[in-house]
Amino acid sequence: MDLILFLKGFLGPIVAESARNALRIRYEILPYYYTLFYKSHLYGSTVARPLFHEYPKDSITYSIDRQFLIGPAFLVTPVLEEGKNNVTGYFPSDNWYDFSTGQQVTYKREGSSNGEWLTFVSNMTQISTVSL
Repeated sequence: MDLILFLKGFLGPIVAESARNALRIRYEILPYYYTLFYKSHLYGSTVARPLFHEYPKDSITYSIDRQFLIGPAFLVTPVLEEGKNNVTGYFPSDNWYDFSTGQQVTYKREGSSNGEWLTFVSNMTQISTVSL
């Protein structure tokens, strides 16, 4: 039985669409995960990591506990409160891109180690992903 059809019939179309989108992203970045786990096995590097792991000169990242990186390139800013339709996250000074559209979200600030806080609109069916 197809999982998406099961979810659509049992839990509704919103859950089915959410699962479809999450699985699509998962399979698109699966080679990236394989590489991260391989490097973790060989060198002891991390797969999921705090922002300060990649941006140690940016002191703002030291206290951020609601965002994390998957490897050095995928910044995850989850919606953690029920009923919220937006999320605010910190983007260290670098060139960040929306994973689904390829559009640039932030620009690297020359001469500054500080990034910027941005708010994204979120919905129940889309995962907002940002990458380097």
